[in-house]
Amino acid sequence: MSEKLLLIDGQSILSKAFYSLPNRMDSEGKSINGVYGFMHILFKTVSEEKINQVAVAFDGQGQSFRHKMFQEYKSLGEDLPIELLEQFEVVKKLLTLLNIEIIEKDNAESIDVIGSVIGNSSYEKIVLLTSDKLMLQLVDKNVKALIPVIEAGFIGLKQYDYETLANDSIVAQNIADMYALTGDKNRNVCSLCGVGEGTAKYLILEYGTIDNIYDNLDKLISKEISRKIGEKFEEIKKYKELFGIRIESDVIVSNCEMSVSNDAIKEFSNLKMNEFLGSFDKATSESDYNFITEVVKADEFFGQLAGKKVAFSYYEDVAWGLAFDNEKYIIILSDEISKEYIGDKINSAKVERWIVPNIKECLKMYSILDGLDAKEQKEEYINRRKCRRKCLRRSARRIKCRRRQHNCTYSF
Repeated sequence: MSEKLLLIDGQSILSKAFYSLPNRMDSEGKSINGVYGFMHILFKTVSEEKINQVAVAFDGQGQSFRHKMFQEYKSLGEDLPIELLEQFEVVKKLLTLLNIEIIEKDNAESIDVIGSVIGNSSYEKIVLLTSDKLMLQLVDKNVKALIPVIEAGFIGLKQYDYETLANDSIVAQNIADMYALTGDKNRNVCSLCGVGEGTAKYLILEYGTIDNIYDNLDKLISKEISRKIGEKFEEIKKYKELFGIRIESDVIVSNCEMSVSNDAIKEFSNLKMNEFLGSFDKATSESDYNFITEVVKADEFFGQLAGKKVAFSYYEDVAWGLAFDNEKYIIILSDEISKEYIGDKINSAKVERWIVPNIKECLKMYSILDGLDAKEQKEEYINRRKCRRKCLRRSARRIKCRRRQHNCTYSF
């Protein structure tokens, strides 16, 4: 397999967005700042990395092996406020609508789930998106990590690859050793020897592992640190295991290629996140839709329609689809781009139009009708409309449409 895979630590990314961004409401007045931040980071990464194979991991039900090792241990998914917990369900719904695979395993944290996917993967390149630096131990020559940096509402991505970690005085294999010295306050694990990140990096750079540090206690500059490490060494070794990643053989990814659906468009619109809809065509390499979300671009678009043959459709109060010259366009409705605005533009362009019952059928309809003469076009159009009305009536009785000669999409 030669594709590149994007693995997202959904647990840490959503929490990071929730606590770092100002409050934001959806159309029903519910808080979605974490959802907004998560999707912003997702589409930014997909666009910059030019990748459409995506899977997202979350903590599973139950306690992990770390809880059994350390009674006071808390995973990043514990003790979350109700406002954040509600946003997890919203994110998972959006991911499902985007055909992004969600990976969870009972009694396992997202860090172990992602580690297992990487350990069992045949992808040549993997991009790991997380805000948990403990996951940097998964970085190698084929795996790089991106950590979001959110400041004053601006979202950036800091890259950690094999070379970056080496320049930062540490290598991936020693991340667990470093955390064994420093502990992790986010997980309610304090340092046993009073060592901070700077001192831990120096010790790891100088001696490599906690075992080598223990063998050279007499050479440490600080006698106090030397004494504490000597006294607590057995517990520090347990900390290293605590911060390690366990790989399970039964955790894999299957079909995780992002795709666009009408339901996804509608859900993003309901959440007042229409700005992301323009990212769909960038996020999905095989998408042949051109999204229009700004009135300036809409004006330019309708200026090209004069005298054209156009197939068009609409999806409730969310979007209009149009096809001409073998291209498909989806226009997202807003306060500036209303149904009346689109109707006026189409009328003023004096286009030859065909109404299509499904946005996805626009290009197919255009291709069929464009190759027929005027009489054949009219007959084909009328037959399709008749077929649609009959099929809609049949739908209530669950009767399957058999008018295959018209490629009817109304099969129930």
